[in-house]
Amino acid sequence: MTNNKTRFFASRIFFIIATLVGLISSEASVFQGIIRSYENRGCEEAKGAIKGIYTLGTIGPTCKAEKLGNSQRTNLHYPEFIVDETKIQLESKTRSNLTDKSEQYVADYGIRVANLIDQMSYDFLKKRELLESKERKSQPISKEELQSWMLFIKLIAYQESIFTHYQLDSTEGDENVRLRVMVGDQLFARKCLDQKYKGEEGEEIEKTTCKVKSKPTKVLDTKGRPIYRSKGMFQIMSSLDSELSRRNFDLVKNIENGMNHVYNHWARILEIAPIEGSLKRVYSRCHRLVHTKKGIDYSAAIRSAYGMYNGGDYSICRFADSDARNTKYEAENSGCGVDKIAFKNTRQKSLCTSRQMCGVNACPWVNDTRLKRIVKSKPWESRTRINDEARRTKYKNNNEEFEFSFDLKCMREGGRFCLKAKDPKTTLDQLLTDKLDNKLFTMDMTAVEKGRLEKSFCVYDKNINNFVCTTQEKMVPCLRNRQEFPLELIRKNKSVAKAYYTIYELPADEKTFKPIIIDNPQELCSGSIDGVFMPGQFVETKQELSLFKDKNLKSRNLGHIESDNVVQILDFDMNVETGLDRWYKVSILNKKNQSVEGFIYGGDDYDWQNYLQESAPPQTDISRKILPQTSDIVIVQKEYSLFEKIPDEQISIMFKNNIITPVAPGEKFKVLDVQIVGTDQIIYLHVENIITHNTGYIAAGQLNTNAISINASIENYIQIERFKY
Repeated sequence: MTNNKTRFFASRIFFIIATLVGLISSEASVFQGIIRSYENRGCEEAKGAIKGIYTLGTIGPTCKAEKLGNSQRTNLHYPEFIVDETKIQLESKTRSNLTDKSEQYVADYGIRVANLIDQMSYDFLKKRELLESKERKSQPISKEELQSWMLFIKLIAYQESIFTHYQLDSTEGDENVRLRVMVGDQLFARKCLDQKYKGEEGEEIEKTTCKVKSKPTKVLDTKGRPIYRSKGMFQIMSSLDSELSRRNFDLVKNIENGMNHVYNHWARILEIAPIEGSLKRVYSRCHRLVHTKKGIDYSAAIRSAYGMYNGGDYSICRFADSDARNTKYEAENSGCGVDKIAFKNTRQKSLCTSRQMCGVNACPWVNDTRLKRIVKSKPWESRTRINDEARRTKYKNNNEEFEFSFDLKCMREGGRFCLKAKDPKTTLDQLLTDKLDNKLFTMDMTAVEKGRLEKSFCVYDKNINNFVCTTQEKMVPCLRNRQEFPLELIRKNKSVAKAYYTIYELPADEKTFKPIIIDNPQELCSGSIDGVFMPGQFVETKQELSLFKDKNLKSRNLGHIESDNVVQILDFDMNVETGLDRWYKVSILNKKNQSVEGFIYGGDDYDWQNYLQESAPPQTDISRKILPQTSDIVIVQKEYSLFEKIPDEQISIMFKNNIITPVAPGEKFKVLDVQIVGTDQIIYLHVENIITHNTGYIAAGQLNTNAISINASIENYIQIERFKY
């Protein structure tokens, strides 16, 4: 099966035409002014479509994925969404048609992608329905809007990439090395040409201007590799080192980000969200084509939203202009339609293609015309050999949902343990007759106290004949440290890694079974794994360390900590996928004497000793202490209560139960113990009032906080008395 190699799927006009003063050539060294920030950022081993075939999942360009994202996670969680080049076979060397077996392989892949997009787009719009109850005047989303939205998302995935995201090349070796990911929007530049003009005395003078420019030329990085600015199935533009670019490597996140981006347009076109300013005037030109006297024309809404997705907000009415442009083009170019695939000869093909190009990509009106026809033809149906309605009927389960080998909600949230066990859910008695060792479980929420085990992770401890659980994903390596999972095997052996990341549903009955829940890192992780420091501990830096905004060496740098400095650990994380990489949240003072929180890298299981070592608290600067420790004196900062025991409820409502006595601002307490509990990692201090000697628990902030820093969260409740330390 062949298609027009104009590659209309990636013909968005977002590519950069950078204007440079001076000579431009294909040599990377000439581009120093533009590519300095792109050093070694180019596409490694860029490759076109698999065997020149343009069908579901096979198109290019693609790059080696190993340095662009987590290859091991991808191969473990998305094997059914990776097109294997070895499975794409042609009928003969002289023909470009796929064999019947390859056609079926492609069709099966397309079905799985369509199922995933349908499920995600359905979930997305139903969630928006809840969030926009006021804007939608409490009216449920119409069946027509839901179907049109789901169609629209598949249209974008097809138009932008023909459902392509991951590929596995045919070279021998490790799957993580062979994995490839689709990219797009190659970076181009144009040079400013020298012009001659007459000076005051008539002499000819050469002057470089930008009135005359060369044709676009590919920009390469310092290693001579092409540079691409978008990634994956939805081809979302983002700067090369941005967090968005890194998230777009993951298939589920790529689709989710694409939907978030396009819904912004969809909501305004349907007048769920306001259109303001000059854009409102632009939309007035085609508003009647979308909002007709008979109601909303969803085909027009799809085309309008795609124009915005493809060309920016002010392309909201581009589809109307494209219709007129295409009518004129077809009248003047008989036999050169935008969907023409079969040509009489190479000359006709080249002529027709050139008339539809604007620079290096297809013209916007060509994209719009093709999309209009795709809305009606749904070309993926012919390639998957099943129409959408029949596909949904065949593959949905009894809950009217599609099933995948991974937990979709977990993948959306960026969870690490998202592989679903294939074992059917059983009763507890049946489960206990099976082997429970070396398995990770999650609790059935209906069987336990509401809220206590949300997103829980449990392992069976045969020494106590019970399950030990935590709600903290970061502490799963501590939980599983007692199991037989050597780190080296997890990283290199796929079957061991798959077992490590697979999670089983535990159908526990609360009446007969009570798991032990541990969310306190000191209790679960302290001493469990060498070289992992706990919240509250002080460490000394053994080398200069950068402070990053996120747990990623490529995230924004917030400052640095010099060697031999002492800092307190506020929170921690470990990533088994990368060799138990340690990340620690700490707080430092910047040049303006302001507290700045961020993450420092603390090495992996092999070299952590080179980064940090345990230290005593600083004796001269107590301001470095943020989390209180045993024996500290703390001063209460707000009115609340002393509790007899740690409350079960969340921090916002915990003041209603177990009250021993009210606590007034300014009261002082000695810290007897520190407990960190619950999904929010609330800090509770077991304290003794230094005057009344009453003992109990007070809250002191929380570690899992997105709105404010940990430092600010703690200071809202207590202050460590400096002179008493």
